[in-house]
Amino acid sequence: MRRETETESELQDRHVRRPLRRQEVDAAARDLLDCYASLAARSAHLLDGLVRGRPPVHWRHYPTDDVIDHATGYQYFYHCHAPGTGAGGPEHGHFHLFEHSGPSDAPAHLLAIALTAKGVPHALFTVNQRVTGSPLASARTALGALSRFEVRSAGDPLVNRWLVALLRLFRPEIAQLLAARDRRLRAALVEERDLEVLSAIPIDIDARIAEIRL
Repeated sequence: MRRETETESELQDRHVRRPLRRQEVDAAARDLLDCYASLAARSAHLLDGLVRGRPPVHWRHYPTDDVIDHATGYQYFYHCHAPGTGAGGPEHGHFHLFEHSGPSDAPAHLLAIALTAKGVPHALFTVNQRVTGSPLASARTALGALSRFEVRSAGDPLVNRWLVALLRLFRPEIAQLLAARDRRLRAALVEERDLEVLSAIPIDIDARIAEIRL
């Protein structure tokens, strides 16, 4: 238990207090802008490649069998909840991200990304194990997995690229979010164990890009 506490402190020191490399942040911001520029040029929506032009049905996974890259071990899907049952705010729906640590292992849940109806991310959050039925990776493990996140052999290439750019651009917030989740789990009272959302943080891509002065 003592070592776990030290690991959390190291995690925050490395990814929150120390600035990320400017070159990496610039590249992520440019990738994200390129994704939205490509969508705008085609008058397309970020989710078009997943929902195939149809309004999403509540609770259904998009795509139906999830996006799973068996080479990298990463998996994700998008879905939207019925009104009043999501993470709140301007949320339309959210992505759930997972990693498979082995061929026969259940995928570990890493992170959720909430989107507005316009396809713009507005929050990152983590959920309790009962929400997805998947095990939760520790903050240290999950952050490492998200830092390496890559999907090549499945899904919509633009969404895949968008996810990678977003995860890099908001890595400090993700580190905070995961550390807060683990603290919440360790301190949770019995009556709190049924909570669905364990930690959440709002994000603003326009403000973040303005900060780095592209």
